[in-house]
Amino acid sequence: MLPLLIAALTTLPALDTLSRARLHAGRVLVESHQDGVDKGSARALAWANCPSEKVWAVITDHARFPEFMPHLKSAQVSGRSAKGERVIQEVDAVISTARYTLDFVFNKDAQRVDFALDKAVPHDIADARGHWQLWPFQGGTLIEYLSAVELGRSVPGFIRDYLAERGTEDAVDAVRKRAESSAP
Repeated sequence: MLPLLIAALTTLPALDTLSRARLHAGRVLVESHQDGVDKGSARALAWANCPSEKVWAVITDHARFPEFMPHLKSAQVSGRSAKGERVIQEVDAVISTARYTLDFVFNKDAQRVDFALDKAVPHDIADARGHWQLWPFQGGTLIEYLSAVELGRSVPGFIRDYLAERGTEDAVDAVRKRAESSAP
């Protein structure tokens, strides 16, 4: 079972004054947890200076993720339903390329997208799950991204740490910038 930093939040996270100031200055707040040599999770928060509808449009348009998402080589939507979609992704994971399929579940009313590895198809990682959560916050949108991954093989600690922390930070920052720059 994958470790998670926190239980799924359904309410706005408590933020101290310094954290709020960092978010408004464009910083991404990241915390991570490593469990052994092949498992880890990371949580990132960012503030987008735009309404949540713009961020929602970005995080639910997986076909366009390769245009702006760091390390993502391709994203092919292989199935859609009213509740979500299945996406085959190929990621440049520093020491190799990883290919896997994620099932995304959209809950627009809750402003949340949950995802999990589709274990019914072949993939290059052992497990993955997480979510995107949005909240209206101080005239914009607070974006939370939580990702837990089990690689299924040992990797050097510095690479594992980079993928967990920097990769998560890069993903949230890319979504924030894309949403802020999108047309009204």
